[in-house]
Amino acid sequence: MRKMPQLMQTAKSTQMTSAFRGYNHNEIISDGEMYDMQNMSGDHYPLLTLRGKRGISSYDVEGQNPVPLTGIHGRDQLVFVRGSEVYYGFLQVTGLTVSTDPAMNPKKIVSFGAYVCIWPDKVYFNTADLTDKGSMERSWTASGESISLTMCRGDGTNYDMTGIEVGENPPEEPENGALWIDESGENDVLRQWSATTLEWVEIATTFVKITANGIGTGLKEYDAIDLTGMEAATGSTARIQAQVSALNGSKIIYFAGENYIVVAGLISQTQNELKDETVTAAMTIPDMDYVCESNNRLWGCKYGIVNGEVVNEIHASKLGDFRNWKCYMGLSTDSYTASVGTDGV
Repeated sequence: MRKMPQLMQTAKSTQMTSAFRGYNHNEIISDGEMYDMQNMSGDHYPLLTLRGKRGISSYDVEGQNPVPLTGIHGRDQLVFVRGSEVYYGFLQVTGLTVSTDPAMNPKKIVSFGAYVCIWPDKVYFNTADLTDKGSMERSWTASGESISLTMCRGDGTNYDMTGIEVGENPPEEPENGALWIDESGENDVLRQWSATTLEWVEIATTFVKITANGIGTGLKEYDAIDLTGMEAATGSTARIQAQVSALNGSKIIYFAGENYIVVAGLISQTQNELKDETVTAAMTIPDMDYVCESNNRLWGCKYGIVNGEVVNEIHASKLGDFRNWKCYMGLSTDSYTASVGTDGV
């Protein structure tokens, strides 16, 4: 029978460390020094203690007084906010400023691809092209007298309104492709004559071109905007008034140029001006307490009072687009908003 090897008893020793000398990341260190440590500090030497709470420091510019940082974010280059100035890689992003109001600080900074987005100011800049910067929100206003409306196709080409019959009864002996705005029902319908089926076929989606100086600047296909103040000129028929008023609310841009936008709608008669009221086309972003990026969207949440109402909401931007938060087209790429029904943050 084999015998088990005999092990020599090792001598016992006790070593006391009475002074903690802190961090020393070298191959040879002395007693009491730490080769590696996390969230520890030697600030209270010879005692070992937890590190102090992290805080925002300041970035001093030569010839200027020190200004505390109100936001800092790590990328390939450091992003930070100094007063009203935004810096990337210790170079100021010229032309981009943020608020110094205490209620607007500290800043929430989040990366989205090459872009950096800053809340609550809702501004952005492109780290690959610092000339690409500005506000994520967009607002345009003008008097209704400077706005015209006309029926058009989805690509922005106008219909010849003089060739479209309007009324309760269809035109007699129509040619193939003839158009008729049917007023026989509660809502007007655009129909097209088909010589093949010998019937008037409804055009399900119709479009209105809204023309005004600068209205389409900065907008692109499938952006979502809020239209307000659209009212027909005094003396318009009840149907025209209803058609123009229906253009108010959240709308999807199907085509845009610098001085026009195309949205879904129907107008049975070209309007060269509207009522002398202020018309607004705005792209807005919700106020949020916390913002992050996940799966090519920005996500955020808000709990508190907004416009006098208590909200407890979760928001997500349109897929791949941090500017669009109200784009609802029934697609998987849509924006997302949910209200939480239970109390609490």
